[in-house]
Amino acid sequence: KRANNVALVAGSLSAVAALKAEGALLLDAQQNIQPLGMLGSSLRPDDSGKLAVNTGLWYAKKNGTTAQLIVGGRFKTPDGSTNLAKLKDGKWRKLLDGVGGEVLTINNAANLLFIGGVANVTESSSDHGDSNFGGLVVYNMDSRSSVGIQQLQGPTGDHSTVRVNKVAIRADTSMVVVGGNFSTAGGMLSCPYICTLDINENQWSPMTSSSLVDQVTDLLFSGSTLYVAGTFQNGTSPRVYLMRYNFATSSWDSVPGASALLGPITSLTPGISEAGVTAFYISGSSVSGGAPYLAKYGGTSVALADYTIGSSSTVRNILEVPRSRIPGSVIGSSSSSSLNRRSSATIPSGYVLVVSGDLDLPGGQRASNAFFYDNQWAPFLSTIQDDGSPGYIGSVFFERPPTNVYQRHRLSVALVILIAIAIALGITFLIVLVGLVYIYLRNRREAAATASAASAALAATAGGAGTTKAPPSAAMFGNSGAGGTSDYTRLGAGAAAAAVGGGAGALAMRSQRTVQGDNYANGAGERDTWGDNAFVGEQVSFDNIAPKTDRLVSGQPAGLAGLAGVSRQAAVSSETYVHYDDRKGEGKYPAGSASNDLNDSLDSIFESAAAEAEAEAEVEARERTASAGSMDAVLA
Repeated sequence: KRANNVALVAGSLSAVAALKAEGALLLDAQQNIQPLGMLGSSLRPDDSGKLAVNTGLWYAKKNGTTAQLIVGGRFKTPDGSTNLAKLKDGKWRKLLDGVGGEVLTINNAANLLFIGGVANVTESSSDHGDSNFGGLVVYNMDSRSSVGIQQLQGPTGDHSTVRVNKVAIRADTSMVVVGGNFSTAGGMLSCPYICTLDINENQWSPMTSSSLVDQVTDLLFSGSTLYVAGTFQNGTSPRVYLMRYNFATSSWDSVPGASALLGPITSLTPGISEAGVTAFYISGSSVSGGAPYLAKYGGTSVALADYTIGSSSTVRNILEVPRSRIPGSVIGSSSSSSLNRRSSATIPSGYVLVVSGDLDLPGGQRASNAFFYDNQWAPFLSTIQDDGSPGYIGSVFFERPPTNVYQRHRLSVALVILIAIAIALGITFLIVLVGLVYIYLRNRREAAATASAASAALAATAGGAGTTKAPPSAAMFGNSGAGGTSDYTRLGAGAAAAAVGGGAGALAMRSQRTVQGDNYANGAGERDTWGDNAFVGEQVSFDNIAPKTDRLVSGQPAGLAGLAGVSRQAAVSSETYVHYDDRKGEGKYPAGSASNDLNDSLDSIFESAAAEAEAEAEVEARERTASAGSMDAVLA
């Protein structure tokens, strides 16, 4: 019967519960409690009959994105996953395979999820079909795959004794700190009980050597300072259960007042910082009888709280929440004034502590979650297990913004391959282009060198024979030197055009001039030869004209109009030095003389120059032919 929202139950009972939780509950903004997971899709006991949710996380890659609930502990999901699950569409689903041990902590840095716990717990992976779990798994939520890291080892070198109790993220860096029970990382790196992992390099690094002698139970960051809960001892000095590590100086420091702590620490919970001073709560158990204790570090020293609770209690989690978040049905009017009164230096005004675990409260009350202020308790939730024994609440967590970290983004393998191919093709193209440019420049240099050599040889030949080049006027009308001396006259295509313009007309010449004296014939060699009075009708010999060109052919008459119409070959060949001598019969150049040898070399140079210029000559020939036609019309 239900009256005034109160259920009345009668019968032989060992325990009564109003709601079936199956490991997890949701407390909404209106303080309503509701189970997580639809009927038939809730968490289930594992193969050994255990069902416990130890930790949870609202995962969000960055601010503004939809958060996803992920829990860890010891259980099975409807789709067969063990110890780790995500809530999707009201159903608990598998997140990843391979977590065969009890999960104790979950944290995330950007898109990476860190799952720590007990390596393989008690069940054998071969007996129960679970994959090996080395105590820590890093899971990429984007690629939905595990990240390969070197595994932790216990004191004996194996994984069976590894236990990861806490994973802490250092903000605005790529550092993750792992604490628990282990001795080495990767089998080689010594880092007993605490070690750092770079999320970009997936590489372990030890911290400065400490006096830790037992496992790390919790970690808490405050700026660049890390507070470490564990067992520290230097030699025979008393044990200390809390120290801090300063990353700025890479050194361990004592925490003021930590020597007052009664025993090992169970948890460190951040509190409300007042006046910019870091504050956090400490819960643990006394070394004398195991009774739980509560303390607070306010930034300057550790102070024990005025705390009354049964010695059989187990405190697993502490939160500091505003008084406005507490349901009015839990704290009545008589307690309200007390909660708003600042009578304790431990808890700030307007706040209460939410203590979770298995609590034996004063007056014989049993609770799994209760509110505490000024040494007063207000029970909120009680839990029981399927067999009727008391249950406990392992943790209470809220949706919070993710911690900012520095993460280097890596390209996908396919994209890296494509970029590598593009770079290789680009380099190949560049090499080919450089080669082509080099060949082009080399050919230009060789052509320029050939032309320079030809000009130098011409100058050397002329200078060696004791001759001189005549000015342009003499090039058209060569005159013998005074006293009948020999004269070499350079006759170019320009000279031929000038001769036409000067009114010489289409003067015909015969090719075979009778040369007086054999010595003169030997001296002249086979050069193209034009007499000084070529433009007034004197016959000359030109026996060295290149065959199979548009140049003058030996033994045939030609006129100046024909000379103007020939190609560059004729112009090149006309770059010879024409010999005219009144003393033709005196044998001035005997056969075999040095001057005759120079003339023979000159012939070869002209032939090479003519061949190289042949390609350019076709265009120029057309222009000269057109010009010659115009001059013929004028002469006519």
